[in-house]
This record gives sequence, C-alpha cells and structure tokens, in this order.
Amino acid sequence: MNRKKCLLFPLLAALFCLVACNKDAFTDDSEESPVFVTDIQMPDEGHTFQPGDTVTISAKGFEYGDDVMLDLYWPIDLPDLDEGFAKAQYADVLDVSADRIRFLAPGRYPASRVEVYLLRQGQRMLLGEIHVADGQTPAQLQLYGIINSRSNTNQPYGIEHINPATGEITEVVQNIGDLTQVIGTVGDWSLYALSDVGGKKTVFTYDFSINSGKDTDMQALALCTSGTGSEAALVQDGETTLALYSLNASTRTSPGSVPYYSLPEGLKPEALSTYPGIIVSQDRAVLLSADNGDGTWSPVLLGLPQGIGVMDTLQAKALIPFYIAQAQADASSGASFRQRAGYAVVDEAGTRFCLWDFETMSLQSPLATYPYEALSVATYFEEDLATQQLYVLFDIDGNGSFIETYEVASGTWSTPPASWGLPYAEIVWSR
Repeated sequence: MNRKKCLLFPLLAALFCLVACNKDAFTDDSEESPVFVTDIQMPDEGHTFQPGDTVTISAKGFEYGDDVMLDLYWPIDLPDLDEGFAKAQYADVLDVSADRIRFLAPGRYPASRVEVYLLRQGQRMLLGEIHVADGQTPAQLQLYGIINSRSNTNQPYGIEHINPATGEITEVVQNIGDLTQVIGTVGDWSLYALSDVGGKKTVFTYDFSINSGKDTDMQALALCTSGTGSEAALVQDGETTLALYSLNASTRTSPGSVPYYSLPEGLKPEALSTYPGIIVSQDRAVLLSADNGDGTWSPVLLGLPQGIGVMDTLQAKALIPFYIAQAQADASSGASFRQRAGYAVVDEAGTRFCLWDFETMSLQSPLATYPYEALSVATYFEEDLATQQLYVLFDIDGNGSFIETYEVASGTWSTPPASWGLPYAEIVWSR
C-alpha cells in the first residue's frame, strides 16, 4: 500500500479551537474587596522599574500558591480616550514567603502606571501601584543565534543577538541550558525551545522583553511554528499516540480540539526530535522530518485536524523544514500572502531547498542550492513581500558556522556583515 495514501486532510476545523482568556473573571466590583494580607510595604513610589527588574512587596499573610496580577495604564492621545490599558496580566512570580512576594516588572508595554493585585483562589486584593518604564517590542524582527550542544565551540550555551545590517553581536544570556529546536514568536518578543532536563526534552520559554527564561512541565518531541504567530508542541501521549498542543500564550486550547495522531508502524517518536516543524494553515498540515538513523530521512506530514503520513525516504544527512511566503492572487481571506513550506535537503553535495507539492505529495525541483551543509533556516519577510530572505546557517566543515542570505525574488545569495566563524547551531527571528 502506498504510504502517501494514508495521509488525510479533511477540510474541517482549523488547527485549534481557541478560547480567549476571560478577563472578567477577575473584577473588583464587590462592595468589600478581600483582605488577604496586612501591613503592606510597597516599593518607593518615586522609583521607576525597568522591564525585568525584581519587584519586592512586603506584607504579613502571604501564602504558598499566591499569584500576582497586574493592570497596566499608559497615556495616549485619542478622542474620548486618554489612557490605554492592559488588564488582568499575570506577573512572573519569583518566590513567595509569609512576609514577602517577589515578581518581575512586566515588559511589552509603554511606560505604565501599574496596579498590583494579589490573586488567591480566583479573588484579588489591591496591594498598591508601581511604575514601569517603556518595554514595547521592537518594530522590526530581531535575529538571534543559539549556542547549544550541537555547536562546535567551547563557548557556554546561550543566546546572542545578531545585527544583520552591521554584523554586531551582543550577548543576551549565557549558561541557560541546552536549547534546541528554537522557534521565535511574532508580537510578544519571545522564543520557545526544547530544553534537555535530566535526559527529557521539556518546553522552555524566553521572554526578551524582561530577559527571563523558564522551563515548563510540558515534555515534547518537537516544536512547530507558522512563522506568523502560531506555535505548537508535538507531544507523545502514550506509546502509540501523538498530540499537538498550542503554545500561544494569549489563548487556551479546548481539550476537545487537540489533534491526536496514531503513530505509524516503524516511526519512532524520537526520530522527530531534531528540527522544528512548519505549520501550513492554508494546506491544513504540519511538515516534520524524521531521522531514520541509517543515513536516510523521511518527510512526515500531519493533517489538521487529523491524519499522519510518512513519505518516501531520502538519502540525506539532514532534512530541515522551512517556509517562504508567496503573493496570494485571491485576497478574499484578507491575507496578501500564503505560506509555502518545504525542506532543506542536506547531503554530501551541499544543500538544496525544495518546496513541498501537496498534490503530488513530493518535493518540487530546488528553489535554491548551496555547496555547504545547512544547519538552520530562518525566514525573514515583510508583509508586502517587497523583502523576503532565507537566512541560512551553514556548517564550515565542523569548524564553526556562517550565515548566507537568499533573496527569494531575485534568486541570489549574499553574505551579511561579520557572518563567518560563528559559534551557533541555530538561528531564529523574533519580535
């Protein structure tokens, strides 16, 4: 039986049934607000915190499990509205003891007046106010290099910022742990990665707006991204079942909407754990790659919301999912472009970049080729598609890495400043 016929793409629901957080669940309209703590000591009212600074509030009566919720307000100049706001935002709590609670000042917002609430069992008590400096996300996508166990360097694991215009490199964080399958987000200036904790891969998040990272309890095989605001984790749910969970912080996935997949015979779950997958919403699919461990790789496609297929094997050293954007002739959906996904096929001759044909279920002729072995592919494009580039990290024969950019429109390669002899194993965009 042709394995390609096992792949199903029912035109049903989209990837996730997303339910917005209910902000009205945390209101203070009752005549008497609860009193959880007493003798409150707030930070000096004249002090302005930078995003990511530690905020300490002292009081009597804090309990294990207490949380902090923030209402932020900032001045704006609009008719009939002089304040913007973001309410019911959870703070990143560092620790809680009987007489104090510590959390990180929020990022991603303009300079704000912040009302700080103690949240306990669904009710909240106003503790006081603080002021936080501007922490808005940058207007342009930012490029980051990842140093991990796949890097050929003695440098400690970490994240560095790369200025693609000047080549300037700035350390973001060191000794952060072994982060792989790194994917960036668009809009909340953060990234997701898989972190090796005691031999188990767990989802890790890093928030650039407050320069803080943390492990989650979710174990995952692979991370997946659309590159335009949707992120997900592929997890193993039992011995023969896979599930795809949304990672988007602003939404919650309905338990009934999580796609589940029966593991095909012969496909080992760990084979999917090398490279991030690509979510292609228009084709209702996720492109993954499987390392068969014998010098061959297989494209693996997940249908949305169901169906899984393992495609014909390829002789390759690596198979890296990537995507580009193409102008959409029919803009009735409101989108000016659509995604096209494919694979960077790495072998002894170098790397060829091939889009995937969903009608023939096969790779198309190469979009581009390069005579070195690719390690990581990061796509940059502007919504009008006036600029679209593949930033590709290539291996220098085991002696570090370098970046080349491929201009999709012209079909030409170029070298950005200071792109040679890098310690990275992965690169990623985030804003």
